[in-house]
Amino acid sequence: MLASLSPTPVGAEHTVTVSISTVVASNDRRSFDPRLEHIRSELKPLRFKNYRMLGQESRDLTGGDQCGIELPGGRYLHITTKENTAEYLRMNILLNEGNRPIINTDVKLDHDSVVVLGGPKDERGTLLITIGTETPVAEPAVAEAER
Repeated sequence: MLASLSPTPVGAEHTVTVSISTVVASNDRRSFDPRLEHIRSELKPLRFKNYRMLGQESRDLTGGDQCGIELPGGRYLHITTKENTAEYLRMNILLNEGNRPIINTDVKLDHDSVVVLGGPKDERGTLLITIGTETPVAEPAVAEAER
C-alpha cells in the first residue's frame, strides 16, 4: 500500500491585529497623553491642544470578521472586515450613539497605518477614534495524509 502526502491549503487567510483607541481632544490646556505617543504624527495635523486616551482595545481579525466595542457616552463601534490581503485591510466602520448611526464609512487601510475618525462632541471635548493595523501573519498551510 502506498501512502502519499498532498498539501491542502487550509486558510490562506491573513490574520491582522486591529488596534482601536478612543481619545478625547480639546483646546483646554496643552497636554498630550504619553500613551498616544505611537500615533502622535497622525494627531499632530489636528487643531486640538489637549489629547487624552480614554481606552484602547485590540482584535485579531480575518476577512469577513466582525467585532464590536462599547465606547464612552453610550456609543458602540462596529467593524466589519470586507477584504484582508497581505497589503491592506478593507473594512466598514459603523459608530452608533443611542442606536443611531453617526459614522458609517468604508475604509481601505494599509497595514501598519492608522486612520483617525472625528466623532461627536461633549462637555469634555471631541471624541476621536483611531484604528490601526499591524502587518498580518499568514496562516501556515496544513498537509493531510491520504491512504
